[in-house]
Amino acid sequence: MNRRAFLGTGASLLGLPAWLRAQGDGDLLAGLVNQDVSQTIDRGLEYLANRQMADGSFGSGAWQSNVAVTGLCGLAFMAGGHQPGRGRYGMMVRRATEAVLASEDRNTPGYLRGGRGDQRGGLYGHGFATLFLAEVHGMVSDPGLRGRLRPTLGRAIQLLIQGQNQRGGWRYS
Repeated sequence: MNRRAFLGTGASLLGLPAWLRAQGDGDLLAGLVNQDVSQTIDRGLEYLANRQMADGSFGSGAWQSNVAVTGLCGLAFMAGGHQPGRGRYGMMVRRATEAVLASEDRNTPGYLRGGRGDQRGGLYGHGFATLFLAEVHGMVSDPGLRGRLRPTLGRAIQLLIQGQNQRGGWRYS
């Protein structure tokens, strides 16, 4: 069974509507992102772009410069097709990447933290920041940025591995 047939079968089993399952060329998402949805996505990304801090981070109030918020905003731009330094919001992705890299705790190598919103659930924020770095890693074409990103990501992942508890999960700190 090829990927297209597998996805079509899965869509049927999940009870997705026929119009979603029966798109030409097996595109299961065709029809979901119409012009109205596309404009809404564009407005959302523009909203985020206008709220990025000077240091590249995102967040406000108690969550100002929070690595989780910054990572999730960076992921939103990438989901819109923007890559570090490329695309309408490419600089926002690059600046978010720089902000997350700068958040590494000097006393705990690999620990991504930052902002006032980090008092509760530091590892939770670290997880979102690590996910962002892992996703952006394959999109970075700048050798200098890639040279900083790869080792930081490695340390962040190692911290997650070491932080796993006996039951196979993680706590918030």
